[in-house]
Amino acid sequence: MPKALLATPQQIAKGTRFVAEKDPAMAKLIKRSGRMELDRPDRDGFGALVRSIMYQQLAGAAATAILGRFMKLFAEGLDPAAVLALPAGAMRAAGVRRIVFSSTANVYGDPAPWSRQEREGFTILSFLDTTKYPPSLLFLLMTLGPAMMALALFESAINILGPLRNPLVTFGRVPLFFYILQWYTAHLIAIALGWLAGQPVAFQWASPIDKFTQPAPPGVGFRLWVVYLCWLGGVLLLYPLCKWFAGVKARRRDWWLSYL
Repeated sequence: MPKALLATPQQIAKGTRFVAEKDPAMAKLIKRSGRMELDRPDRDGFGALVRSIMYQQLAGAAATAILGRFMKLFAEGLDPAAVLALPAGAMRAAGVRRIVFSSTANVYGDPAPWSRQEREGFTILSFLDTTKYPPSLLFLLMTLGPAMMALALFESAINILGPLRNPLVTFGRVPLFFYILQWYTAHLIAIALGWLAGQPVAFQWASPIDKFTQPAPPGVGFRLWVVYLCWLGGVLLLYPLCKWFAGVKARRRDWWLSYL
């Protein structure tokens, strides 16, 4: 595991002065709160990732409660092997994977209940169509459980993902870098493909509010398999950049790189 990055008191003081100089509001808060101190870094990398996922997906009180129940499942200590060895239903009982039972009842967990469709495939899609903004309970449950299992697989010594493991880990090492670039990449691919197909592309320059509140012009859009191919192409295009930037983060210790 790589060594934790420690900020010296001088670096903390320098950063505090910089923030205070740039933002008067923050300067008042800094003056009122006093000197900033950092807790000792967590040496348990896997445990830190588990806690980060919990608190990223849930509000503080809910995350604390679910994390507490989840941690009680590991009397011998939390590690990837222990997560993979959990008996069926253990994570669900802790509140991490209850998506199937909560959603099947169709009475609780999401503001938009699923409904039966004319085709079974569309019924499954309706079942999985949970509310992301703001995140509903079912959306959080259906993402927390798989995230925990994926985290255990990536950290495990057993590589069941084969050649896909290293590329996926590379993307995971530069999450914000990839997240920012994928917006521009997807937008450029949409414009280029629309132009090549003879579709109007002016709509692609509209603001996000206009796109979500007004219907797209006639003739704009592609079949789903084309969208998936474009998505795959965008991921492949960004992989070399992400691999390069992951190398930069591994070689350098600039404080701002940790945010990307």
